[in-house]
Amino acid sequence: MKLQCALAAVALCAGVSHADLTDTFTAGIAAIAVDPNDPIGSLDFGNANVSAGASSLIPGFSPMVGGGPTALFDPIANEGAGGVSPITVQANTDLIGDLMTIDITWSTSNGSQIFSNVNPAFFILPDGANATHIVLDTGNYFGAGGAVFPRDGIDIGSAWSFVSGTVTAQLPDETDVDPLQWFGDSFLPPDITDIYHAGFIPIQYGFHDIWDATSIEYSITVQIPAPGAAALLCLVGLGSRRRRD
Repeated sequence: MKLQCALAAVALCAGVSHADLTDTFTAGIAAIAVDPNDPIGSLDFGNANVSAGASSLIPGFSPMVGGGPTALFDPIANEGAGGVSPITVQANTDLIGDLMTIDITWSTSNGSQIFSNVNPAFFILPDGANATHIVLDTGNYFGAGGAVFPRDGIDIGSAWSFVSGTVTAQLPDETDVDPLQWFGDSFLPPDITDIYHAGFIPIQYGFHDIWDATSIEYSITVQIPAPGAAALLCLVGLGSRRRRD
């Protein structure tokens, strides 16, 4: 028992550092209709447009944590060359104590407004209805888009619990900061350590003027176990057992 516990302590202390992330993730844009009275239950990605995206399955379009802005693969932009979209996504992490902040930033490579690069035809859904929301999706939590965009969140190397978050929109004349809307689950196998996020942007002018945003940043703060905490508990438990024996 003592040897097993000591080995477990070594394994925990020698595990992957929470701050040393080199994980790739999936990101994309979708257009969908959402019923405000049942926002989750009404989601139907079978009747959604899921086109612009980036993942490890698309050569040259693989976003990586800490890797800087990655352009989306883009069959929906008003302009674009070789499938490269001006819309970019990036993710960065910062660990202080047992709190990790994950910043997911959507922007453009040319300084243009994000949604000006989306063709209006993208807002017409397969059933002919008008989309109500654009979704800025990180991790593809809902499994939309088929095999090209796999379900692949940001793996932070540890189970976690949500603490807080904000969404910041950089507008031409001001900056708007609002509470975060997010989707994620630290207890959903096999993705116990993954972060997912889906930002739902209403397709209507005047909603905090977010339609004019040149960048949108989702900042998610989560709490994670301290790297050596479980090992320490194990050793303390061992000492108590020996005294009883």
